[in-house]
Amino acid sequence: MHYFIYSTADSWITSGSLYAGISSSNSQQNFGQDEVLEVKKEFIDGSLQYFSRAVVNFKGTDFTSLSASVADGTITNPVYKLRLYETEGVSDLSTEYSLLASPISESWDEGIGKFGDNPATLEGMSWEYRNQYVQNGTSQSWSTPGCTVYLDHSSAVTASGTFTVTDYTVASTDTVVLTNVAGTEITLTEGTNFTAETSNNVTATNLSNIIGAQTGLSASVAAAVVTLFQEATGSAGNTSIGGTQNFGTAVDFTSGRDATAISASTQTFSYESPDVNMNISDMVNGWFDTRLSQNYGLLLQFSGSQENNNTTTGQLKFFSRNTNTIYPPKLEVLWDDHVAATGDSTGSLSSIDVSGTTKNFVYVKGLRNRYKETEKVKFRIGARPSYVPKTVSTTYNDVTSSFIPEGSGSYSIIDSSTGEVLVPFDTYSKLSCDVSGSYFNQWLNTFQPNRVYKILIKVLYDDNQEIIYDDNFEFKIVR
Repeated sequence: MHYFIYSTADSWITSGSLYAGISSSNSQQNFGQDEVLEVKKEFIDGSLQYFSRAVVNFKGTDFTSLSASVADGTITNPVYKLRLYETEGVSDLSTEYSLLASPISESWDEGIGKFGDNPATLEGMSWEYRNQYVQNGTSQSWSTPGCTVYLDHSSAVTASGTFTVTDYTVASTDTVVLTNVAGTEITLTEGTNFTAETSNNVTATNLSNIIGAQTGLSASVAAAVVTLFQEATGSAGNTSIGGTQNFGTAVDFTSGRDATAISASTQTFSYESPDVNMNISDMVNGWFDTRLSQNYGLLLQFSGSQENNNTTTGQLKFFSRNTNTIYPPKLEVLWDDHVAATGDSTGSLSSIDVSGTTKNFVYVKGLRNRYKETEKVKFRIGARPSYVPKTVSTTYNDVTSSFIPEGSGSYSIIDSSTGEVLVPFDTYSKLSCDVSGSYFNQWLNTFQPNRVYKILIKVLYDDNQEIIYDDNFEFKIVR
């Protein structure tokens, strides 16, 4: 099955121009209500001036329901893909380039701005701020300008801090207060727990020895610098170094890091449409299994050195969720839900002849004109020979439907007005079978309401013919 979740927040951010003549590239400007998302590089006289990135988030009730369906086994072995669609204005694009999608590690506010606002709107996210509220003055900067992302760390790192002895002669009764990962405060007092004597280096050694004897801590010394380690790995080990420290300076426990092992996703383009169709399964699974602590969405940018070099070029524009078209950003979920047409699943039915010598009539049975967008529909597929040979019989000859053999049948769904393929013929659109015949299931809340869609059925024949049955099998989705 193919199932879609649409973005709940998106925007784009720009690093700001190095050239004073370009005022539209303000690194504090918000574009949260734009109808397009821009991933671009701007050059002047062949030199890169600034670049832009897009941010997209998928969350809310649909995402929560998806997570629950994966957890309870309704959806098995899914593949997740980021889908973005180009809009007018794509230009200066290198024939070959790559895009990178990374999970965002901090919350952000989509904002209320547009590119053409004059004066520029600053409320919301930008290159510098993840939440900027000019009116009430409560703004939060990104930890890393340009959007903070989770890095791919395959293992946790132990938190560490340092204490540098700068003047052992003023250490009398000074204290060093440490907090271990259990939350226990440990107070070390000069003259009671350690001694300051002879030199800064000796004092550091004395301090290191006593710290190493404490529960939950270890230490090493190099000259006058004591390095402290929490015994537990990960960010939980980021506690504190405090106390009265006239004789030295402390650098707190700040480098503890949990393992994420989340791979960023890439898509490489070579002489092809810039529409994004990127596998982000590891990222989505990380949101579900809590390897990523929060779902803050993803950041899309040119990959690696392509973003800031002078050789890769491109001004990419994609439809945002504010578009009035059928092309907003979406998360496509694919899984094989088909029931094989083998064994007991076919009951007493017989299969149609797919040798290539018989002409078959394939159709959608009982298709309604309208369906509610909340429905999960089992579409029945009829199949029989187009022509039944004449025979002489004293009984009524009933023409019954047959099933399409396993591996021979698949379906596609397209938008009738635009021809846009929403569900292609592929591994995830194979026909199923039960004792009543061939069928496929489709969750209709994946489609845009108040539009007409068409079902196509493809049958693969033994002589390698592929026949698509298109007899205006159309239906409309309504709210």
